Amino acid sequence: MIELKYDIHLHTDIIDGEIEYIIDVREDVIIDGEDDSHKHVEGLIFNSYEGAKKQLAEFEATYSKLGSVHLTDEAETDVITLDNGINNS
Repeated sequence: MIELKYDIHLHTDIIDGEIEYIIDVREDVIIDGEDDSHKHVEGLIFNSYEGAKKQLAEFEATYSKLGSVHLTDEAETDVITLDNGINNS
């Protein structure tokens, strides 16, 4: 039996002094309960959290039709931390 699992991960990075929002999609192929392969399927970079969040929801809807999805949004926490750091200056 073949099972597909998708890990969709939104996180931030600083590129050229600007905050970038990065979405990575990884696919795991499970055959008869054993990991068979892992590969990077897609990756996108956004300059706004709103745009990245919208794409994250679209990826979740698309990939959930193909297999199980694990969704991680580290950027939401990063945005809160950055806002707190700016406001506390």
